[in-house]
Amino acid sequence: MKIHLIAAADTARAIGRDNDLLWGPRSQQADMKRFKELTMGHPVVMGRKTWESIPKKFRPLPGRKNIVLTRDVDKFGSSSAASYSPDAQDGIWMFSDLKKLLSWLKEISDAYSSGDTEKMLETAWIYTSKDGVAGKKPMEYDFSKIFIIGGSQIYEQALKYAHQIDLTIIQHVFEDPDVHFPYFGMDNFYETSVETFPSDNRNKYPYSFHTYERQNAEEEL
Repeated sequence: MKIHLIAAADTARAIGRDNDLLWGPRSQQADMKRFKELTMGHPVVMGRKTWESIPKKFRPLPGRKNIVLTRDVDKFGSSSAASYSPDAQDGIWMFSDLKKLLSWLKEISDAYSSGDTEKMLETAWIYTSKDGVAGKKPMEYDFSKIFIIGGSQIYEQALKYAHQIDLTIIQHVFEDPDVHFPYFGMDNFYETSVETFPSDNRNKYPYSFHTYERQNAEEEL
């Protein structure tokens, strides 16, 4: 299982202000398209604030297993480690501990890659939402890649486990950010690809797509 951190930041690594994007909604559509293409079909892991920043009509993010990390699982109507959201047709999973979550996802991925469907179903709890509509079974998603999608505290916690960083750099410095993407150091990661693009009618600012891969051993789960 490969753990990806995926984010967009300005040239000073700023990623947001007041739980929203610095560059405004839909002003960088190429980044939104890249995010969807890379994450589609895979689990996406996010903090509670990131979940709440997604407009209700777009959550859970379709075609992806949505997993929310929160210290207060009860806030979402469950006292268990993972649960369905009452307002989601394909329910989200809730966890309070990142390392335990990643270890559990790795078990699912290992069972899937070995072809042991029975083991996978045994490992991945199958829930039913509160209205009785069954959520998608875990094997309908590809657990070989896990995407951490924010926010800044979750990125910082997950960085030591990450195999790859998929980063969009918006070529601008925005004023008064309150969250930043963590510094990861080129002694830990090396850049394997970069593509640069000018601004256009769908992208207000010039931008670039960067891929970084880990060059030393990640911390074991």
